[in-house]
Amino acid sequence: MPDPSKLGHFNLLEEIAHGGMGTVYRAFDPTLNREVAIKVLRRELAHDPKFLNDFLQEARFAAAIAHPHIVQIYFVGEEKAQYYIVMELLKGRTLREIIESDGPLPEEQALELSIEVVEGLRAAYKNKMIHGDIKPANVFITDDTGAKVLDFGLSKLANVEVAPTDGIWGSPYYISPERVGQKAEDFRSDVYSLGATLFQALTGHPPFEADTPEELAAKRLNEKPPLLGDINPSLTRKTEDVVNKMLNKSILLRYRDYDALLEDLRDAKTEATAKRLGVDLHPELKPPPPEPEVAGPKSPLPLVITAVVVVLVIVGVLAFLFWPRTRSAAHFTAAPVNGKAPLTVIFDDTSTGEITNRYWNFGDGSSTNTTATSLSHTYAIGAYTVTLMVEGFGGASTITQVNYITVSPAVPLKPTANFSANPVRGRAPLTVRFTDTSAGEITNRFWSFGDGNSTNTTTTSLSHTYGIVGTYTVSLVVDGFGGVTTNTQANYISALSAPPPPAPTYNVEFTIAAPDAHIVALAGDFNNWSMTARPMHKQPNGTWVTTEQLKAGRYEYKFIVDGKWIPDPDTTVTRVPDNFGGFNSVVVIP
Repeated sequence: MPDPSKLGHFNLLEEIAHGGMGTVYRAFDPTLNREVAIKVLRRELAHDPKFLNDFLQEARFAAAIAHPHIVQIYFVGEEKAQYYIVMELLKGRTLREIIESDGPLPEEQALELSIEVVEGLRAAYKNKMIHGDIKPANVFITDDTGAKVLDFGLSKLANVEVAPTDGIWGSPYYISPERVGQKAEDFRSDVYSLGATLFQALTGHPPFEADTPEELAAKRLNEKPPLLGDINPSLTRKTEDVVNKMLNKSILLRYRDYDALLEDLRDAKTEATAKRLGVDLHPELKPPPPEPEVAGPKSPLPLVITAVVVVLVIVGVLAFLFWPRTRSAAHFTAAPVNGKAPLTVIFDDTSTGEITNRYWNFGDGSSTNTTATSLSHTYAIGAYTVTLMVEGFGGASTITQVNYITVSPAVPLKPTANFSANPVRGRAPLTVRFTDTSAGEITNRFWSFGDGNSTNTTTTSLSHTYGIVGTYTVSLVVDGFGGVTTNTQANYISALSAPPPPAPTYNVEFTIAAPDAHIVALAGDFNNWSMTARPMHKQPNGTWVTTEQLKAGRYEYKFIVDGKWIPDPDTTVTRVPDNFGGFNSVVVIP
């Protein structure tokens, strides 16, 4: 009986979420000794071949994206038609949970989270992927690395309906007008959804609300969203302008690319910071007060010097605060991130902002303090978590990539089960030779032969005898570095029953007395009535003789004497009418 607390080689620990596509569990991966999150797809969704194909394709595409603001997918698996995705386990809360619990976010925090989400969306779009369902429930705020986008490429497969299913948080409150109108979508549809999400983060509710799906769709298509300043006058005009552009009903009037959106979001955050600090980024020029009348001429030089000093001080303060020093934000890339040991990895620091120092922790007990933006490190077999902390303007910033580097003794990281058999059909007892043609590093093989017998082996070839007539489903499970995979061949082996014994034949002698004949032959059902098929042999006494080997049955026949067809003259032989006005003789073999 299968263990309900296991899926593949993963131990399911507890359910942590449930949604339209399935259930998410906290689980433990004993192979790599780490906790993971596993999303288990609802079984009925896997019955749709198109959905399943799209699901697997999107999951593979999403797994290829490595970015600090996109949840990392480790593995896509299947066990007994139960499909699941293994991903990094996050600690924190979704943006939805934060707004529900704490209310609207401060302007700077909401803008910073939006910047991080856009950086993730931009990285995915470079891989020709869009999300399709950005909303507060799909933005996770971690305890250490900021915002992470969930369900990348998968949510849009869930066939989200226009009707709300869970209060104001249903996806219909965030989808773009072009999606409502079933028009072409691209990355700007994600920009709209993020704009609606940012609107809610700043105000506590989405830009459009209605009692029915029809009213909601009509508002989105026909009305302008409310102005942020009318809801919360403390928000800056720049933030209001950015959100309005993101929520433009025309896809052509939104941001032309993610770089332009990032630039405006960062400018909006700068203005929000300046407002909080009481710094005016746009001081108006004011005319100097009139000079008092004095007796006699007075030199203007002291006044000029004072004005120049004041201006220089103001410019210096503004430059120190906002130009061009920006807060450091840690980020890095590595290549390669998996391979055979010893594996030398090149790390490139792609952090932004003013940076004075870098602290690397390579996850294998080694670390370094450097100002270099590129360095290499060599790893032995294992999986390693890498951390980079950068110091600079605004303090320190840290990014941690969990199990980022994976090193194995063989090139394939994950075994792929496959096998062949010979023969696959024959008479019982049937001995079949199985050959494991799986790829990857494999430590064990679990064979199930479908007749109640199974074996656990490390060999790549073995034999099995099927003694009972039947059709058998064979399964091979291979276990190795990177996980477990299964290959099941339904009704692969057919053991057939033995053939029936051949029907016996009998020697039947045919004779006719024709002493004056020159040529005599025998024709009938047994030789397709051929005149020359069975020539007869003349005996010294004038009798013609031939012998036929016949199986049991009834046969009609005639003799052909010098070209003339005649029935057997023996009066004891049964005769039946032929089709030409004559008679055929009949012989019955019991």
